[in-house]
Amino acid sequence: MNIFILILLSILLIILIKNLCNNINFFKNNINVLNENNYNLYTNIDHYRIGDLVKGYGKTPMIGNKKLNLEDGILKYHKNTLAEQYILKNVNNLTHNYKLLNDLIKQKINKKENICIVHLRVGDILDDKYYNNSKEKLLNKFNNNIPDDNLTYSKNLLPNWYIKSKKYYLEKINKLKKYKINSIIIIAASHINIGNYELSSYFINLIKKMFEDYKFKVKLSLANHPDDDLILVANSKYFIPSNGGYSDLLKNISIINNNICL
Repeated sequence: MNIFILILLSILLIILIKNLCNNINFFKNNINVLNENNYNLYTNIDHYRIGDLVKGYGKTPMIGNKKLNLEDGILKYHKNTLAEQYILKNVNNLTHNYKLLNDLIKQKINKKENICIVHLRVGDILDDKYYNNSKEKLLNKFNNNIPDDNLTYSKNLLPNWYIKSKKYYLEKINKLKKYKINSIIIIAASHINIGNYELSSYFINLIKKMFEDYKFKVKLSLANHPDDDLILVANSKYFIPSNGGYSDLLKNISIINNNICL
């Protein structure tokens, strides 16, 4: 009888130790999400706002020392780009000509890939000190599923209008599972040199871990030229957008190529 009790206690002790180790690993994994090295998201392409250009904001003055409007700034500073070609071929009507832009993109497309691209709008809207953003504000929007149209355009709330909620990504994960897709590529970048991308990196890691928790293989493709990301999305069968003008542009290019925009 004593031997039986001893064996039972030994088994219980093993189970307790195993659970304790799992909890420690879980804690470490979550800490690692916070402590991963910050990513350098700067594209070295100052104010190449092709999304704003196609949406019709081409007359908006450029930020910083570049006093040219967006259209003239692209022609001067961004030679041999899709935006320059778009302007030169479309001088009379720059607004919403997705077909023309897609015709330019298609010249660079090869075989379509059966993979999903996830775009995250990060950079200045999360890390520029002007917005006075914080991890708490970011997580409040992310975890509480605050609708985008309930956020007023104020200094305190505007940055996180671009952030989709945890519920949003869970819905996309379920759809991808139905399509039997188990790999994604996360794309993100900043067209402004902030210097430190702590909140942006945190958010990227948060979404990365979320997909990995659901057994997705996740690749990060960061700080690319916006043209390269446009070509990548056009060439990929599935796309998950965020908010913002550039993500809207990616979404429209995905749709016009008969891809599945989730």
